[in-house]
Amino acid sequence: MEMGFYIGFFIGALVMGSIVGLIPLIAGIVKKKKGLAIAGFITCIICNFIAGVFLSVPAAIVFLLIILLVKPKEKNNAPIYGQPGYVPPVNNAPYQAPVNS
Repeated sequence: MEMGFYIGFFIGALVMGSIVGLIPLIAGIVKKKKGLAIAGFITCIICNFIAGVFLSVPAAIVFLLIILLVKPKEKNNAPIYGQPGYVPPVNNAPYQAPVNS
């Protein structure tokens, strides 16, 4: 096969993978799940190189469902051992604020 075929294949797979990957990318950005959004976008591009839209569209649907159905992690603002100023509780005593001398 000629070089033009491979160039066309590469550009076509990249463009179609990007178009399909925009679905989880936009949904992830809107839902504030940037990591899943980027992972879904890259996965759609890779899947499009492997099997075209037959694999990239189901991958986009799976990532879209994950983005829409998974709740975001709650941020735990509890003090962590080893942080400066942290005093570990003694005998189940409540958290003690550090004393500034």
